[in-house]
Amino acid sequence: VTLHYEQDGETVEVTANRISGDYKSGEYKATIPGDAIAEGSLTYYWTLNDFGNNEVQTDDYTVDVKPGITVGYFEDFETAPVGWTSYGDNDSWEWGVPESGPEAAFSGEKVYATNLSGDYASSMNASLLMPPVDLSDGNAYLQFKHWHDFEKYSSGFAYDFGYVYVSTDQEEWTQHLIVEGTSDGWEDAEVDLSEYSSERIYITFNATSDSSVTREGWYIDDVAISDSSLNLTSKAINKDQKRSVGMMAGLDMIPNKPAVNPALSVPAMPEKGEAAAEKDASLAQLPMAAKVSVLESGRSVNTNPQDGSYALMHATGTFTLKAEAYGFESAEQSVEVAADETSTANFTLQELPQGTIQGTVTDEATGEPVEDATLLLVEDANVTPVQTDADGNYQLTAYEGTYTLKISARGYHGQEAEVTVDGDVTVDFALEPFYMVPGGEIGYDDG
Repeated sequence: VTLHYEQDGETVEVTANRISGDYKSGEYKATIPGDAIAEGSLTYYWTLNDFGNNEVQTDDYTVDVKPGITVGYFEDFETAPVGWTSYGDNDSWEWGVPESGPEAAFSGEKVYATNLSGDYASSMNASLLMPPVDLSDGNAYLQFKHWHDFEKYSSGFAYDFGYVYVSTDQEEWTQHLIVEGTSDGWEDAEVDLSEYSSERIYITFNATSDSSVTREGWYIDDVAISDSSLNLTSKAINKDQKRSVGMMAGLDMIPNKPAVNPALSVPAMPEKGEAAAEKDASLAQLPMAAKVSVLESGRSVNTNPQDGSYALMHATGTFTLKAEAYGFESAEQSVEVAADETSTANFTLQELPQGTIQGTVTDEATGEPVEDATLLLVEDANVTPVQTDADGNYQLTAYEGTYTLKISARGYHGQEAEVTVDGDVTVDFALEPFYMVPGGEIGYDDG
């Protein structure tokens, strides 16, 4: 499944990930980079290609693209928040009704939380990213309600934290707020954004944890961008405050547990190529039509193309099974068949690489290109024959291997050539024309 969108007059492709369901009925997600979207409108469409190489294209869709949020923005999370995304290591950020932590939103029913129904994960570095923020000239403040319970002890040592980071390019992030310990119910928090006046910025709520001991985490509600400060005296630590980090003995310390310096924390970013890797893994598990044979007895059975399953009754003993399918490398494995038992042998076949055969067809006598000559691979009827264009050029694609390439054209003797496809191959033909008497007819005298 691929998403196609228009950018600067060109079509750009983004591979989609299946996030739920299966190959027969699934939900797919593709992300368009923010810097590829300009204010105005965005046109896109989807293409779907199944394992039988059948492609379907949807209609074009056009959506309005609004500018970034700015002063006056308010989100209470009662409806699905537009433009909010999460990512990172052991990301468990969720939107919905809280069943743990405060067990209720500050207002309404819904919040964003590191886990709506339990503790956050160990070794977490997960970010909740707001929609892009376009600030005008003047003061601006990020304000929100939050409830938090991070790992911290009465000695003052903390190991898990919440942060608010700001970036102008989504590459370099500046830490503006540190959240630690346990709040006294829902509390106000504020970050001064005035230094970013007249800029587009990105704001992320980042939560981190070490390798052991977890708590109920961070719950966020009623996020606003205002031009006036709340003038808070907050337990949260802003970027200008100093804090000491070290090791000390204490009854509530965990022996030999490394200290964590929140000032050195860096938010995780989405890994490039991660989506492609997940796609490859899921494609490898798609069912397919194949033939499974017992080499010693010659018995064989075809798999069910809907789920890839097969079954075969056979005498007892140890045998070699071979699975093969068009366009895939065959695979073999040994299986022992016992009396009154079922033996299982699963196969994952790897698709063969493909190559391109191309070239030019000309008239042997004149050197002129030959148009509408037909070329085909004798050994592979699945490869559709092609015709040469007005310049005598042709091109066809086939799986790697050795074939007989056959050519025919009206008014010319046919030819064949052996060709080995290993990447891209060029094969040119010079065809010998039929020679005829003037007038185009063969004449003879019978007496």
